[in-house]
Amino acid sequence: MPRDAKPGGHYAALFASGQAITDKGTGSISDPASGVDIRTRLGVLLLANVRASDNDTGFTDTIQPSGRIVSFSSSRRVYSDTTIPLSIVVENTGQTHLTANTTVTITNLSGKIVGRMQSSDWHVLPDSVREKRFTWSRSVLFGKYYAVAEVAFAGKIITASTTFWVIPMNIVVAVIIAIALFWFMWWLRQWRAKYPT
Repeated sequence: MPRDAKPGGHYAALFASGQAITDKGTGSISDPASGVDIRTRLGVLLLANVRASDNDTGFTDTIQPSGRIVSFSSSRRVYSDTTIPLSIVVENTGQTHLTANTTVTITNLSGKIVGRMQSSDWHVLPDSVREKRFTWSRSVLFGKYYAVAEVAFAGKIITASTTFWVIPMNIVVAVIIAIALFWFMWWLRQWRAKYPT
C-alpha cells in the first residue's frame, strides 16, 4: 500500500492466466479448423482499508462503512403462483466497502412467521449500489404477506419492508364455480317453486 494512500477503502483485482504449450507460444489452445481459441484466467478481488491518521497521535480508528437500502420489493403486488421473487438494492454511502449479511422474514396476515431466508456475505463497494435477489416458495399460499429485510454490516442493522398478495388461480376458479353452482341451484329452486310440475 502506498504511504500517501488516502483513508478509506482501496481495491485491486489480481488475475492469473495459464499458458498452454503450443508451437507458437501464444498462450492458447487453438483449433485452426474450428476457429476456437481457449484461454483460462482466474481472478480475485482484493479489499483493503487504510486507517485515518494525524501527525500527533498516529493512526486513529478505521473508516466505518455506511449504507442505506434503496429499495426492497417484489416484482408484482399480486401473484397467482406460489413462487415469489424479492429484490433488495443497497447503496454504499461510505468511504470503504461494506460486507452485508441479509435476512428476509415473511409473515402472514396474522403475524405468524411463515418463511425466512438468509444470504451469505456480499460486498458493496463505495459510491455504488448492488442488488441481492431472493426467491421464496411454498406449496400452499393464500392471502396477504409481509416481508421484512434486515441488512447487517459493521454492527449496524438497517431494515425495509414490502407487502404482496398470493391468490392462486385454482382457488379463484374453484370459488367462481362454487358461486355459479350455488346461484344455479337457487335459480332452479325458485323456478320450480314458481312453475310446479
